[in-house]
Amino acid sequence: MSLELADRSIQYPRRIVMLIKVDKFVLPFDFVILDMPEDSKIPIILGRPALATTRAMIDVFNKKNKKITLRVGDDKVIFDMDQSIKRHPTDDDEYYNVDDLDDTINEETNRRLENDQLDLFLLYGPEKNIDQTDL
Repeated sequence: MSLELADRSIQYPRRIVMLIKVDKFVLPFDFVILDMPEDSKIPIILGRPALATTRAMIDVFNKKNKKITLRVGDDKVIFDMDQSIKRHPTDDDEYYNVDDLDDTINEETNRRLENDQLDLFLLYGPEKNIDQTDL
């Protein structure tokens, strides 16, 4: 997959991420991460297509207080935009690296499949050392 950006440059994605946690919700999103120079002033913007895939709805119900409600089914989360604007992402001492995601997924997959020889064979093929008598 390749993407042509507004400046006509061609970029190739590094990863496709599928789950995002927004407060108490874990929403399935498909978006592409590009290997580009880092800029902490540019946040990830999830637009209408992303919200449509999760069947989520955002309401801006009070512009004076700058509160936004995210609803998924019967659950809702209220975000106070005044607080989020005052706090810059670099103020947080915790940073997370997307590259760690592959290792975590592989460890969890192996842990869940360690006793299921058929699933291991289907997932990894014959190169994984599997006792054929267990199949």
